[in-house]
Amino acid sequence: MRKQYFRWGVLSVALLGWGAIATEAMAQKHPQPPQTKQVLDGLYTENLDAAIAFQKGTIAYQRGVFPEAETSFRQALRFDPLMPMGYYMLANSLMQQGDVASAIQEYRQAVGLNPTFAEGYYNLGIAYYRQGALVDAATSFRQATLLEPKFAPGYYNLALALDSLGEDEEAALAYRQTLLLNPENPRAAYNLGLILARRGETDEALSLYEDAIALDPDFGDAYYQAGLLYADRGDLVKAQEALGTAAVIDPDNAQAQYHLGLVYARQENFGAAEERFATAAELDPNNIAVYQQLGTAAIETGNTETAIAALEQVATVSPNDATNYYNLGIAYQDAGACEDAIANYQQAIGLNPIFADAFYNSGVCYYRLQRYEEAIATLEQAKALYRGQGDLDKVEEVDLYLNETVIPSVPIPEPLPEEQFEELPPFSPPPSPPPRREEFEQLPPPPLLEEPQETSPNPSPPQQQEQAPTPTRDRFARPRFG
Repeated sequence: MRKQYFRWGVLSVALLGWGAIATEAMAQKHPQPPQTKQVLDGLYTENLDAAIAFQKGTIAYQRGVFPEAETSFRQALRFDPLMPMGYYMLANSLMQQGDVASAIQEYRQAVGLNPTFAEGYYNLGIAYYRQGALVDAATSFRQATLLEPKFAPGYYNLALALDSLGEDEEAALAYRQTLLLNPENPRAAYNLGLILARRGETDEALSLYEDAIALDPDFGDAYYQAGLLYADRGDLVKAQEALGTAAVIDPDNAQAQYHLGLVYARQENFGAAEERFATAAELDPNNIAVYQQLGTAAIETGNTETAIAALEQVATVSPNDATNYYNLGIAYQDAGACEDAIANYQQAIGLNPIFADAFYNSGVCYYRLQRYEEAIATLEQAKALYRGQGDLDKVEEVDLYLNETVIPSVPIPEPLPEEQFEELPPFSPPPSPPPRREEFEQLPPPPLLEEPQETSPNPSPPQQQEQAPTPTRDRFARPRFG
């Protein structure tokens, strides 16, 4: 009879992140490929009808006609309900048809009737694994290895289950046991390398990836993970080779394309980087980190239209990313749209008030718009932030830009024209009017004096005469000043 080893979907776990923007590399755990083992080398029932039906089921199974095989195995079990191999092959037929829940019931019947049935436990573990019952899967695989200690696939799938449960120590031991029993298993080497890389044991991890590649030269995931480790070490040449090979083997591996783009960017080969990021965006349009890197690379190549489109898309998904607004500002600035650039720099500053570079570039844009007062104020803010951050080179750079470019460009206002006054002749007082003669009131003539009369010889004693009054100027015309 054949022992069935079923392939199941690959698993994904987060491994390494590196580059300008932190990203997750997806590592695939590879299950053991299907294998066969002929165990139908004896009689499994003493019931002739059951044996005939069982044989029909086996032939149908080998032909791949699984519904017919299921029918025959059920018929065999009606003749002999205590035949463990009948339940086992019935379960295999159900697994091939995707009825995992029913298959689990039949596998349990098989191992219940024969507790030493290692193959039954092994395939029961695979069925549990498919259902996501990892603890039950690990228990079944462990039982299979106890019953058959040199059964390498049992250790391998036990390691997979433990790995998925986060039991790294036990999983690593199971992978090592697999490699002891079967050193030619590239997937065991690869998966063990993933565990060691997570633990920071990168030397042995890289050696295991290289072993996996040597055993399987088309093992794209091994090239990919090796490329990540080389890049993390700064060995960009080997990283480029490994990631490039991974991308050739599997052109639809978006993560390989993306990380290859990061390597090109670190090598300042921005044209190649932009091309890889664009490919990654087509393959994985929901990965916002790809658009961030695409926009950044497009800025470097001068492709401002692509840069703006990519970074605007990031802004719709990540509206609180200050760095993205800053880069978007650069793209607009390079495109000559300084107003839009300033708006994005201000968005970045609003999210990160100590974003010195955003202040610096805003100041440059204000200068280009000839808004000199705003340029000077903004550049002074940038200089203060750089000084506070201890970046004295930037302080000197901004200061030089201010003093040699911005301030000399500020127009000096022309002086106002002097007022013209009409020249007047020297002042001279007006001529004095001629003095006016005072008009005096004419006085009446003085009275006439009477002539004296002759006196007699015997004059009488003189009589006192009345003296005439002295005339007074009782009317004096006062001078008029005018």
